Amino acid sequence: SSACSPTSCSRVSLRYLSPDGFASAMTAEGLRATLMKYRDSGRISTKLYQEFYGQAKGGKFKSEKAMPGHLHEAVGEERKSRAQAAAVQAQKQRALEKRQRQLQSRQQRAAEGQSSGAVEAEAAEGRGSEEEPEEDQEPPRRCQEKEPPQQRHQEEWLQHRPLEEELRRRRQKE
Repeated sequence: SSACSPTSCSRVSLRYLSPDGFASAMTAEGLRATLMKYRDSGRISTKLYQEFYGQAKGGKFKSEKAMPGHLHEAVGEERKSRAQAAAVQAQKQRALEKRQRQLQSRQQRAAEGQSSGAVEAEAAEGRGSEEEPEEDQEPPRRCQEKEPPQQRHQEEWLQHRPLEEELRRRRQKE
């Protein structure tokens, strides 16, 4: 009476199942239940749940012991990509704040220069005018400059800003 056959026992063991797909369905049900438990507890995201649910239903994992290893790797990759995205976002935010500070300081210097008459003094001395250099003077060569190329390009870019153009127009009018 202790030995049970597939037909005589009320609880059927997986050892007695025929290979008609019922065993894999039982495994998939257990995997899907495990996935639901992980999703509800917050261990995996809904995106990972959906991805692994389809894989479990498709029979990728032959046992419940095989799935947690794959899940662990996927969760690690997801965290890594989130951290990288956050780092990129923080870097963009810092760059934006830096540009705003620079613009604010330039505007402040321009306002101080106009109020103290420094612009007129520069124009009288010839420092503020943007005339062509004389023929005997050569413009400085790029290769002799000590600053790195990124800084040089940034300075060239800043020369074309609308604020700088407006200041140049005001100097030319005076």
